[in-house]
Amino acid sequence: MTQRLLAFTLSLLAGFLLVSCASPRHSGETAPRPNVVLILADDLGYGDLGCYGQKNFATPHLDRLASDGIRFTQHYAGSTVCAPSRCALMTGRDTGHGFCRGNGAGTLPGTPGQRTVAQVFQSAGYATALVGKTTVNSGDSTDFDAPRRNGFDHFFGVVSHNAAHRQYPVKVWRDGVAETLEGNEGRQGAVYASDAYTRDACAWVARQGREKKPFFLLLSLPMPHADIVVPEDSSAPFVGKFADDRDSTKAGNYTDAPHVKATFAGMVTRIDRYVGDILKQLKESGLDDTTLVIFTSDNGGHLEGGHRVGDFESNGDLRGAKRDLYEGGIRVPFIVRWPDHIKRGQTTGHVSAFWDFLPTVCELTGQAVPENVQGQSFAPTLLGRPGQADHESLYWEFHENSGRRAVRWGNWKAVQYDVKKAVPGPIELYDLERDPGEKTNLAPENPILVAKAIRLFETGRTEPSEAEWSWTRQATAGAKPSE
Repeated sequence: MTQRLLAFTLSLLAGFLLVSCASPRHSGETAPRPNVVLILADDLGYGDLGCYGQKNFATPHLDRLASDGIRFTQHYAGSTVCAPSRCALMTGRDTGHGFCRGNGAGTLPGTPGQRTVAQVFQSAGYATALVGKTTVNSGDSTDFDAPRRNGFDHFFGVVSHNAAHRQYPVKVWRDGVAETLEGNEGRQGAVYASDAYTRDACAWVARQGREKKPFFLLLSLPMPHADIVVPEDSSAPFVGKFADDRDSTKAGNYTDAPHVKATFAGMVTRIDRYVGDILKQLKESGLDDTTLVIFTSDNGGHLEGGHRVGDFESNGDLRGAKRDLYEGGIRVPFIVRWPDHIKRGQTTGHVSAFWDFLPTVCELTGQAVPENVQGQSFAPTLLGRPGQADHESLYWEFHENSGRRAVRWGNWKAVQYDVKKAVPGPIELYDLERDPGEKTNLAPENPILVAKAIRLFETGRTEPSEAEWSWTRQATAGAKPSE
């Protein structure tokens, strides 16, 4: 072989190896079943992270998570408040079909034919854990064993959404047994809840690493939901940094807080620290390359406890906030990382929602998708494979504030408020491709599209049974449900 031919051959081989090393190991082969860690923030807005445009404070661990994986720009929460959003995440059903359609007292039941995502993981031989704010209880429920009954082998946290409003809870539950957090008084104390939750989650991950069993961890942080409270080591760096950093003196059900802006910034950056803790534990346990990590929020940024979404443009350029069905209430950050299987540094505009998580898990773990789910797997988008299906439409309904509903198909979105009033509000229509901030209502000049929206509103839901309505009865009757 001549020297020129040898050099050319070596050059081709080097190029091939470079491409092979830079590309995910999934082309033409089946990806192995990953461990899955889902970190769920509470009321974190679309614009609260650096990788989604936040300029007022840094979130380096989450930004690195995005640069190491894929960042979704059109991912939607299950609802605009906690309980129904988490129900959609757990069951693969949207608010037009799910058991829970609003905040209220109740527990996700083991209804025949309805499986939770945790039960899907269990069927696949995974260890499962829920740490933090429960996703299967609501309101003032005291059903402390509901998490384990609905598929979680391990549970450590509070058993009602109301209890999760306090960042210093007096009592938490560990696998059905109550534990007292000494020195805590609810609104203040010695043990910050999310510190304890993250420590427990890291210890559980370390145990799975030793036992060599695949696992699913849902770390459900009650932040930055009000109470707007954080330990001083997180808020102090921001005190005096922001103009109009007011004190909250009329927080209502929530704890009044000094320096609301500094405290909120401290909460988000502390969440980022927790993400770093989890990633560090995965690496130390030798699980980094075999674990798919997801970070998201259960709905858009909130207006509670003194926080205003306009303070830091928490929802970016999106209209509305928590309890709205405009984009600011339901579009959320969604980041996924799985080394060697998800190509680094990607951004996708694939339109997806919380109810897609369960069928995605089914595909990744080789389980059958339960019947009567509205979700569809986004695994092809994650793994760079062909065949990604698009939703024909996405539907939301919300029963507080006189009733609200929204539907998205393609780039079109229709929103209607005051649905339960004698004279419902008008249907609004927006082109999200050209107008993601929903500033220009195009309904008057598009009667055919408005007629289609009406059809999608009618076909996008089923009437819940009397038993199912027990969860949302407070909201349906007009009473103020738990926040």
